[in-house]
Amino acid sequence: MRHNAHSSLLDLTELFQGRLRHSYSKHRSAAACLSILVATICVGAQSACGAGSSQLTTTLSAINSGSVNPGDSPTYVIKIVNKGPGVATGVAVRVGLPAEFTYKATTEIGGNGQVRTQPYDAAARSRDPEWGLWSLPAPATSASGSAVYGELSITFSVDAGGAPGNYKMTAHPSSDSTELIADAKPLDVTIAAAPHLSMQISATPGTIRPGSNVTYVVTVTNDGSGPATAVNVLVTLPAAFAWTDTVGISGNSSRSNAVDPLKLTSLVDYGGFTVPAHSDSGPGVLMITFHAHCLPGMPVGSYSASAQLTGASGVSVVVRNTVPVSVVA
Repeated sequence: MRHNAHSSLLDLTELFQGRLRHSYSKHRSAAACLSILVATICVGAQSACGAGSSQLTTTLSAINSGSVNPGDSPTYVIKIVNKGPGVATGVAVRVGLPAEFTYKATTEIGGNGQVRTQPYDAAARSRDPEWGLWSLPAPATSASGSAVYGELSITFSVDAGGAPGNYKMTAHPSSDSTELIADAKPLDVTIAAAPHLSMQISATPGTIRPGSNVTYVVTVTNDGSGPATAVNVLVTLPAAFAWTDTVGISGNSSRSNAVDPLKLTSLVDYGGFTVPAHSDSGPGVLMITFHAHCLPGMPVGSYSASAQLTGASGVSVVVRNTVPVSVVA
């Protein structure tokens, strides 16, 4: 736009100067005045065209500070501000996620004066999520005399993953009308060593008569990068089923301050375990095998158990209404 306006005004200047040279002797003073006028118009047009440029600044921040664990879904905010002096058009932003992070969801898009002109959003599970396109208004002055800037704010969440360590997250804005674009300062992201627990439970045989025993096996697996401490396993048996004895505790876990079930209880509680992190030899494993007795007089039907796994730092896994056992006459 600037080039076209400037060229047109130069052509106009040359036209007038050519005509004025033809009658220079008769109109010397008029020629001087007109040359000054045309020069003034050219300078004004260049200033008007220059006012269309803009400058973008960008920040990237975390909603919650501190390290993240694999499996967490932390939330981050990008803010893009148009410092002017002109309107910023075709504004987009791309984020470079660290480690094995993947984009999860956009929770909010806001700002000040932003207008979405050609919407496109980040792709699910992307490693480089990108959003566009917006127009951000030129700076204005409030009633109090302070500057008011056009702003775009995007709040999004990710699924965290990767090996423990320190990483960088980056944000890169773009625009089709901006002379100066500043990337966000890289955001430091720390992935902590953390456990990742799962639990399975089985019961054999699947069909019994009243007065018979059932063997339950609870298997806890740690596929995480850190050990799981203070692990406790609570199995809730069906009504009229009662714990009788522990067959065995195996795996590569350790135990201190042990907690064991009470005789003939239906709430089977084992505690005090540390399940190691995943290593080159495989995951950390805890396997608990015990017997439960089906009391005489139990009505015919199907009876399920539930289990809850807890540990330090809020670790929790729940399995409900599983491994049904059929009681027959």
